Parts: sequence; structure tokens; C-alpha cells
Amino acid sequence: MKYLKGTIIVFIFTTLLSTVLVSATTKGIAGLTIPAFQGEAETSQHEKENFSTQRFSLVKCEESITGNDTAVKVRTFRVNYLDNSSWTQLVKGSLVDIAPEHTEPSTYTLKVQSVNYNLLSSSLYGTWALG
Repeated sequence: MKYLKGTIIVFIFTTLLSTVLVSATTKGIAGLTIPAFQGEAETSQHEKENFSTQRFSLVKCEESITGNDTAVKVRTFRVNYLDNSSWTQLVKGSLVDIAPEHTEPSTYTLKVQSVNYNLLSSSLYGTWALG
């Protein structure tokens, strides 16, 4: 019981610190549909307000009918300058640095594409941290 109380107190303390000290813009992405045949999906526009690396945490990406895992890659599109970053393949359950060339404040969208040629559409779930 003593261990449980200590764990809960530490959890609450670290949660409070993380919400107070973090100024990054984070966007949750749930069910973004990636078209079949290596189609490309794109999110809405979001503002990045500081100089830092963008990251993505992939929860899962699965085919719409079978539910099989799908390998995906992402890149950012800088709206103000009309340029794309290079593709970065995501790793399920890991926080991956993406778009090393897009660290400055600007307006961005996230583009997602299947790594493999799929006959079915897929759904993406994850978190995009703009920095």
C-alpha cells in the first residue's frame, strides 16, 4: 500500500511538471485514412512556434478490412515555402524524429504514405509533436 501511494504521488508530480514545462504543440491523429495503392494522406495545417525538431509517435497503422499492421512513412510540408521534407519511416511504439530540415517556425501539414503497395486503405493513429 505504501508503494502504491508513493507511485501515485510520483505519477501526479511528473504529470504536473510535464504539462507546465512543455510548450510544444502536439496533435493527436486518430483514424487518418491512407488511400490504397500507396496513396498519400495529409493533415490540416498547424502552426509551429519554435525552433526544434518535429517528432511522431506511431500507435498503430492498420488496414481497413483485415486489421493487419501497415508500415508507413511521413514527411512534413511547409505551407509558406511550398516545400516537402524527406520521407521518414515510422516505428510502432517509438518517438521518431521527422523533418530535420523543417525546424523553424512556420505553418506545416503532415503527409503520410504506406511504405508498401497495399490493395486496401489504412488508418493511422499517433501523435505529431511540432516542437
